Amino acid sequence: MVKPMAWAGIEVRLEGECADWQVAAFMEEVESGIAEFHFQFSRPEPAVMPAFALRWEFPDIDLQGRWSPLAFRSKLIPPNWGSREVSQLASGAPVMTLFNQAGENRLTFAFSDAMNQLEMYCGVEERNSVMECALEAFRSPTAPVSGYECTLRLDIRPVRYERALNDVAAWWAEMPEYRPSPVPAEAREVVYSSWYSYHQDLFAPELEAECRAAAGFGMKSIIVDDGWQTLDNHRGYAFCGDWEVCQERFPDMAAHVRNVHASGLKYVLWYSMPWLGKKCRAFERFRDKTLFFEERLGAAALDPRFPEVRLPDRPV
Repeated sequence: MVKPMAWAGIEVRLEGECADWQVAAFMEEVESGIAEFHFQFSRPEPAVMPAFALRWEFPDIDLQGRWSPLAFRSKLIPPNWGSREVSQLASGAPVMTLFNQAGENRLTFAFSDAMNQLEMYCGVEERNSVMECALEAFRSPTAPVSGYECTLRLDIRPVRYERALNDVAAWWAEMPEYRPSPVPAEAREVVYSSWYSYHQDLFAPELEAECRAAAGFGMKSIIVDDGWQTLDNHRGYAFCGDWEVCQERFPDMAAHVRNVHASGLKYVLWYSMPWLGKKCRAFERFRDKTLFFEERLGAAALDPRFPEVRLPDRPV
């Protein structure tokens, strides 16, 4: 097992059942106040990556807030036993920051692997007055590999915490797998969204009138949100899944889109592809090919592992 690595009074430990893997590790201080801990796993034949954890402690001194992409409105610092957050490709991101009352960074840590599921912990250990921090990877099995590399980034610079977070974003952007996609010019223009004016209760004539007015204010496109596919206006996703135009709302969809284009706006139609509503016709066909059912939303989340879910009109 790799020996603990120390930097700036912080000792990073690798834990896990990695006996069947060769593990190499090294630390480098990339600039004053920022260190990167690199880990390389390898073996002759592909195998499922073992679960492993990176753990360290940080003094609970001058810390008044904690932020992560999943924090929402809360900036409270939790106890160590209640600090778990899960990051994965479609939810959150492997980064967390601790800051003081003045908004100054005390510790920002980030992980290079933002694709696989990662459990993050960062909370107060009351007996020792330290923040117990941990990243636990591969608690769920993935496809076999013969090699894996990852990096833990620690930033203790006394800078504004938002600057520390911006620097993490720049760090990720330098990695080929996370290089930002080109942003089309239209994405930087002001957009009209039907949701904030009509919610699900929208009709073609009213939207066309709104588009003519919106063009006068410099808007370049409209997002026609939830409601175009159903006459129901009780929210939720019970009527999602068939994705057919509601004729009572849009009797001639092609003509409606032409009218919007004529006003000078581009047209974007909202879809919520994962949801299979319990009141749609497709529900019986796909009900056994879902991940879970959310009663509050009246819909199930489709499981993309099934070919017929990804390509429903292609025979399998």
